[in-house]
Amino acid sequence: MALIFGADATVWLFGSQLDDEQVGGDVDLFIDTPQRNGLRQIVQAKAALTSALGRPVDIVLRAPGRDPGPIGQIAEQTGTRLQ
Repeated sequence: MALIFGADATVWLFGSQLDDEQVGGDVDLFIDTPQRNGLRQIVQAKAALTSALGRPVDIVLRAPGRDPGPIGQIAEQTGTRLQ
């Protein structure tokens, strides 16, 4: 993710992938970066991760000019920081 969102980006896994009782589903990631990132970076990351993981990936992004809303706070509080 550092190549796409910058070396200072932090990544959290949240949602159903953290629940051992649930099978399948998508991968939910929350990414916080101090760099200005846009739609192109999100699409690039989703495509690369979906291909690598073999399942859909959803990305919630907090970056300058992009407010993730309440889902960002939930992701930080309930998710597992990966990077």
